Amino acid sequence: MKKNIFIGFTEIAGWGVGMREGFRRCGRSADFYCSIKHPFAYDKNINFISRFLQWYYDVIVLRLNNNFLRRLFQLILELVKIPFLIYCLFKYETFYFISHRTILYKMLDLPVLKFFNKTIIILECGSEIRPPYISGNLIMQHSLDDLVKYTNKQKKKAVFIEKYVDYIVSIPSMALFHQKKCLLLYYLGMTHYFEDYASKNVMEKKNSVTILHAPSNSSIKGTSCIRQLIKELKQEGFDIEYIEVQGCPHSDVIDMIHKCDFIVDQMYSDTPMAGFAFEAAYYGKPAVVGGEYACYVNYDVPEDILPPSEFVVPGQVKMAIRKLICDKEYRLELGKRAYNYAHTKWGLEHSSKNFLKLADGDVPDKWWFYPGDTRFVFGGFMEDEKIKSVIRTIIKEYGVEKLCVNDKPDIVSEYMKLVKGLGE
Repeated sequence: MKKNIFIGFTEIAGWGVGMREGFRRCGRSADFYCSIKHPFAYDKNINFISRFLQWYYDVIVLRLNNNFLRRLFQLILELVKIPFLIYCLFKYETFYFISHRTILYKMLDLPVLKFFNKTIIILECGSEIRPPYISGNLIMQHSLDDLVKYTNKQKKKAVFIEKYVDYIVSIPSMALFHQKKCLLLYYLGMTHYFEDYASKNVMEKKNSVTILHAPSNSSIKGTSCIRQLIKELKQEGFDIEYIEVQGCPHSDVIDMIHKCDFIVDQMYSDTPMAGFAFEAAYYGKPAVVGGEYACYVNYDVPEDILPPSEFVVPGQVKMAIRKLICDKEYRLELGKRAYNYAHTKWGLEHSSKNFLKLADGDVPDKWWFYPGDTRFVFGGFMEDEKIKSVIRTIIKEYGVEKLCVNDKPDIVSEYMKLVKGLGE
């Protein structure tokens, strides 16, 4: 019997909508619920429950200045979700949760779903599982003391999830807190729905090279550094049209992708192809992606499923941009490889079939990885040396056990090198 599928409870990079459309194309009954309005407006067919939840949170909760009232209305919202959860128990057999966002507060619905023998899949996207001390965006937001407290909470959450969830889809560079094996995302792919934009066609520019950068968060994507690199390349005499867009509808971003020659995704990524780079790949546009993980990704990801991008360490991003400007043949060839990858290995129907294997309990052995085996333990979204400095300070002032990776001796050893003056 084919199982009804629940997808929710938030949207990241269009995965929720993509899963729904992909599963339906595969002949499965699937519904997507999103509790918070997404600025990029991925979903054009929002159901009534999602509209109500988004309206309630956006119009009522966020606009309240009184902390007591805000908490009161949040509590009311959680109570409203209980009958919705009961409804879901009757309707759905498989639950896909994106970015640790489940139906109830603090994921309290997971024990309930487990009790009723539902299949539970968690799709991890980044900061919700990446250790806070190697996540640049969290380092910028929190004091050292708060980082340590948040680290402890995040580790407990990871252990809690493993107790109830059937499958965790993640990547080695951010899954350090998990104690059990996870499924390697690169094998399953990115479910993304592009049909609304498939017919667009833009003539290629001849006189200059158009470079697009579309940061979701400019501070963690290294936008100021990318601007400086583009400025330096212009001063060297390269004819560049640099386009930077932020906070606009998803359809506008896709339109800009059509008009560019290639994109520069970010400076400090821990994956060679995140959501924006994948969108560019779908339309045959290659991506320059910076990140220290570029030196380690081949240890974690088999070559045959490694996403094609110009993935280089931050210090080589300028060189990579220059290469794609000067070598048009290579740029087009990389764009072609990215296009083929996005339409085959990560194509909507192919990826959807892979994710359906989880619902059916048919998971190939090679898809699994153990988080403790990764050689890269310094995260991203900030300069590598700054992250190392944070780790070094936590070890010295709080103790290495506060990093919450004592179950992985090799990773502890790697962090201890920082204190001993090694690995600099």
